[in-house]
Amino acid sequence: MNRKLNFKLEDEGTDKETIVVIENEIIPILDDIQNEFKDVELQHKKVKKLNDLETEAEEFLKDSMKEVVIHYNGGDISEEDIRQNNIEIEEKFINVTDYRYELMDEYKLEYVENDESLGNLRNLKLKEERSSYIA
Repeated sequence: MNRKLNFKLEDEGTDKETIVVIENEIIPILDDIQNEFKDVELQHKKVKKLNDLETEAEEFLKDSMKEVVIHYNGGDISEEDIRQNNIEIEEKFINVTDYRYELMDEYKLEYVENDESLGNLRNLKLKEERSSYIA
């Protein structure tokens, strides 16, 4: 999942509304997602690594949202800090996605076509083996 956060920090009139949305909507959702990842009990080392990468990325995203609130409240978080966080968020989620596809290739998995699930929650199935001979 590639999450890219772009904030127009120069929009002075929306600071209070942005703070309310981040604190009341975004952070609670990120808390729920993070708790779901932490509650999973995994035994396979590679799947645990994927889960740990996802948990780390979600935690950093949540912390970054809190820093946006600090910035809008006049705190010591600069626009450059937020831009750097956005770059790191993107890198973390790219790492998650890359590792997931690496595991999918290794275990010959693919996403179920026409699956209406969202993002990481899409169903996987074994790739169909294709015959290498002509009948």
